[in-house]
Amino acid sequence: MARARELLAAFDELSGEFNESDREPRGRVRVSLPVVFGRLFIVPLVGDFLRRHPAVSAELVMTDRYVSLVDEGFDLAIRVGVPADTSARGRKLADSGRVLVAAPSYLRARGRPNAPSDLRTHECLVHGEANASTVWRFGREPGKGVPVPVRGRFAANNSEAVALMARQGLGVALLADWLVRDDIKRGRLVPLLEGFVTPPAPVFALSPPGRFSSTTVRALTEHLAAGLAARLERKTG
Repeated sequence: MARARELLAAFDELSGEFNESDREPRGRVRVSLPVVFGRLFIVPLVGDFLRRHPAVSAELVMTDRYVSLVDEGFDLAIRVGVPADTSARGRKLADSGRVLVAAPSYLRARGRPNAPSDLRTHECLVHGEANASTVWRFGREPGKGVPVPVRGRFAANNSEAVALMARQGLGVALLADWLVRDDIKRGRLVPLLEGFVTPPAPVFALSPPGRFSSTTVRALTEHLAAGLAARLERKTG
């Protein structure tokens, strides 16, 4: 029976995509976005999409909380990092590079880590939940990172809050390179462990399981995928 339901769902999806294949994007799309990445990258791209497709309307919900796509009625969710919802259908849109940083004042007080293992004795500013175990990975080559458990007195689910604490000299932070690029350029933050690489944070578009994606959702996803790489490159280059 389970296999029959899977085949029926697949047939319904293909039928829906076939019926909508010749339609222009139209209607309303509801999208969940992370606050900082959404504001800087996704909102401008959605604006471009709406200008190109006047029959489309969009509702953007900015939150760093992992929403339930089905229960909360979202057509699409953009997430930075490996998706926690394994039931959702995901498409990788881009990679977001990361860099380890600290303020000069922190380094004067606590010294500079020379190896990833040194981070065990440093105050690490966590982007996530305080009660969850946090592991950062570092390697000499891409894809060969060694896990390093870290901890500290501060955690937040907002990357701008973590960056602010880093600028104030409260610890070491692992943050998106596009977020701290200007701070590094102005000397407010210093890159650390530059001989090591950290895995990039993937950017995913997630859609609800068991339902075919509309023409509008598919077109918006394609638009985001096409636009993100260029925008991320401009921010980091």
